[in-house]
Amino acid sequence: MEDLHLCIDEVTPSQNPWERMHWTKRSEARDFWFWLVREAAGTRPAERSKKRVRIVRIAKRLIDDQNVPAGCKYLVDALQTYGHIYRDSRTWTRITFDQRKCGSDEKPHMEVTVTEWAGD
Repeated sequence: MEDLHLCIDEVTPSQNPWERMHWTKRSEARDFWFWLVREAAGTRPAERSKKRVRIVRIAKRLIDDQNVPAGCKYLVDALQTYGHIYRDSRTWTRITFDQRKCGSDEKPHMEVTVTEWAGD
């Protein structure tokens, strides 16, 4: 598989709003992120291969670094559901999260890169 580079024109929220969200709103948010990933990357049959995923949250303001991974849960789940990663466990996928402020000439968005990984 070739490297996959996605640019999604939304930003994931911090962990805190997810925790306070009513279950129906959380379900809507999950469906929204699944739709965004499917529209950006499509679907494919899952390969039993190890991957590296780098997710960068680019927003007008930064959030606590510990809250970034939790906010990306549905994005990662969608990558697995649509076959871009085999499993989201450490055995199959190494995921790194980062964030930065967006420049004055760019809109908030998410950048996702999926690459092959030989393993440790």
